[in-house]
Amino acid sequence: MSIYLELLDPSSRNFQCRSPHSIAVHLFLEILRVCSVREAELRQLRRQNTEYEEQNAILSKHVDNMKQAIEKLEVEATQQRSNNAALQQHLDLLRTTLVANFSRIPLPGDCLECIINQ
Repeated sequence: MSIYLELLDPSSRNFQCRSPHSIAVHLFLEILRVCSVREAELRQLRRQNTEYEEQNAILSKHVDNMKQAIEKLEVEATQQRSNNAALQQHLDLLRTTLVANFSRIPLPGDCLECIINQ
């Protein structure tokens, strides 16, 4: 910006030495330089944007895979809970059956008369 002011300022030494044509050329070259800098910045920003979009696509795919894995694990957990409940019922039934059947069998030395007679 100071270059423009210097070139447009009539009290500047540079202004007196330059012809209107050379000032116009200088301004044009400065504008071209600024534009090329901005274009380079835009290219860099576009590259970064493309990289971010690629990273987002990869991350989105990972998120989708994780959601599918979570759903699969939730189904498996539900099946395991159901299986555990069935096994617990079976274990309870076995215990009840074993206690009922073993309670009918007299154990040696476990008779009431034997205890009283001692």
